[in-house]
Amino acid sequence: MSLDYRDLARAPARSLLSALLQSAEMEQELSRLRLRLLPRDFSVQEGEFFRILLERLDAGEALDFASLLHDALHGRLRLFSMRPDELSAWLGALYGEAVPSLQAIPAWTERVAEASRRQDASQSLLKGLQAIAEGSEPLEVLRSSQRALERFDGHSRLDQSRVGLFLEEAWARMEQRATQQERPIALPWPSLNRMLAGGFWPGLHVLVGNTGSGKSQFALQVALHAARMDTPVLYVGLELGRVDLVARLLGLMTRRRWSRLYLGQGGPTELSELAAQHAEQLAELQKIPFHLDVCPPMGWSYDEIFSKARAMRDQYPATGKPRPFLMVLDFLQLVSSPEGSREELRERIGRAAYAGRAAARDLDAVVLMVSSTSRDNYAVLGGEGKQKLGQGNAARLVGLGKESGEVEYAADSVLVLCRDLEKEAKKVEGEEWSSLWVALAKARAARPDWAELWFNGGWFTEPRSPGTISL
Repeated sequence: MSLDYRDLARAPARSLLSALLQSAEMEQELSRLRLRLLPRDFSVQEGEFFRILLERLDAGEALDFASLLHDALHGRLRLFSMRPDELSAWLGALYGEAVPSLQAIPAWTERVAEASRRQDASQSLLKGLQAIAEGSEPLEVLRSSQRALERFDGHSRLDQSRVGLFLEEAWARMEQRATQQERPIALPWPSLNRMLAGGFWPGLHVLVGNTGSGKSQFALQVALHAARMDTPVLYVGLELGRVDLVARLLGLMTRRRWSRLYLGQGGPTELSELAAQHAEQLAELQKIPFHLDVCPPMGWSYDEIFSKARAMRDQYPATGKPRPFLMVLDFLQLVSSPEGSREELRERIGRAAYAGRAAARDLDAVVLMVSSTSRDNYAVLGGEGKQKLGQGNAARLVGLGKESGEVEYAADSVLVLCRDLEKEAKKVEGEEWSSLWVALAKARAARPDWAELWFNGGWFTEPRSPGTISL
């Protein structure tokens, strides 16, 4: 299994214990943890737990569950528990007063209540470990003790959730946005940027379209534009391989048909011309912060989303001022479940969206998820509905993604590609362009709206300047 570092930040001891019980690659997981966490990142008791695990790893000792269980039951790994002298020190003089003063009663009561919750959680863990030692099923024991653990964790998190604690940080971010020190990730098309209040702000965004509407090229054009503006990009291409991705990027940068490059239809001559005429673009492609993750043979699981996003943030830290990065998932319906899990498509998509939203929120990222639509919606997206494309409320197109309707309602923005079948293609500067409407069906900080683009199968452009593409 893979550990979710977001959950670790919330409840380190519980997540680590769960990993020990379920993971066959415990040593590998601990090595990965070391790159991100130190004992001081935990509370005192949990830090001791983590420190001992790392000591054993460094010493080459066997990390067998039996010995860890022995230490836990005999007090070496105390987790949430506290000795009486520690409790006295923690509660301070209040704990020793037979009759607390009126001013001290509220604080004294809350601390005693927290100590009680802490003890409940500790006893639940120890009883669970004892039950496992006596032959009980580990996962069943974890489930039975989860309520006490969550009760303790929930109260602990509540202490850190008061709005005054993060008011200063939020105010600083709003100031940076007001002075344009922080800007959204701009798209290559001014009309869409105007609709989106400047571009994609950190959050979860969904792009919906039917087969052949150009979803992948749209997402790639957005990603390339961002990378060329020095925004780090991770493109998860669940259909694309490395060769076709590079062919598509070169096609966008040089305004050549990517399919000709990919299939070698122009022969060596075209590649030689490309190298000679576009040496600057080739050199730029080697330097821009654009990363690709392709789908392995067994599928790309939704539990990779947060860990891949965490790796991007680690490689591109925000120093001095916010630095959002872009993560593109192309496309949502191809995301798989973790190995050993059997889930319906709707459930997989929902979990993927949750992971994407968590990555966007916790890591200050823009997560763009590409979604296909069912054949039943092809007519609507082709302009054969009661209302014409480009007219009326664009919000009527929310929820048309295949099994992703709930995701769209929870997203920060939803863009829908609608290829207008009633409009004839036009030839401009030797290229045949089809008219396509982009519906901003939903946006938290903007109104639903429409924008028209032209698409020639290779790239999108504004209708006013079909021969000029701002990438």
